[in-house]
Amino acid sequence: GEQLASEEWKMLWFQLKFAGIGLIAPGWMIYTSYHVGKPVLPRWFMVFCFWEAIVLVPLIFSNDSHRLLYSRVYWAGEMAAANGPLAIVHILWNYGLRLASAVFLVRGMLADKNQRRQLLLLFIAGVIPWIGSIGNELLKADPSLRAYVPLNPTLPGFALSSMATGWAILRWRILN
Repeated sequence: GEQLASEEWKMLWFQLKFAGIGLIAPGWMIYTSYHVGKPVLPRWFMVFCFWEAIVLVPLIFSNDSHRLLYSRVYWAGEMAAANGPLAIVHILWNYGLRLASAVFLVRGMLADKNQRRQLLLLFIAGVIPWIGSIGNELLKADPSLRAYVPLNPTLPGFALSSMATGWAILRWRILN
C-alpha cells in the first residue's frame, strides 16, 4: 500500500505496518508454544505478550506530537524511520519473544525426534525474518550500508519465511 499510495497516505500505511509488526512476535511465540506439544505459557502471560500492541501501537498514530517511537520518518524506497527513545523497548520486546520462540522450537526438536523436520522448518521460518529485521536495524544505525543493501531486508525475509512455513504445511503436514 505505501508503495502505491499518494504522498498524503504514505504515513498511514507506515503506521499500519507498525501495527502489524507489533502483533507478529507475540503471535509467533504463542503459536510455537502450542506447537511443541502443549502450551508452555500460562494464559495470563499469553495475554501479557500483547501489551506492546495495546500500549505502543496506539502511540504510532500520535508519534508526530511526541516522537517517542521514531524521531523522524522519511522515504527511502519505502517509509523508514530513525528510532526514538521507545523504539528500543519495541525492539528488545520483539527480539526477546522471537528468541523465546526459537528456544521452544529447539527444545521441541530435541525432545521429539518424530517432529524434528517440521519444527526445524518452523525454526527456519522464524529466524529468517528475524535476521532481516536485525539487518534493517543495522542499516538504520549506519546508513552508509545502504550502498550495499538498498532496501529493507525484512520484507524478503517474510517471503522466505512464508515459503518455509508452506513447505512445512504441505510436505510435512505440520497442521495435522
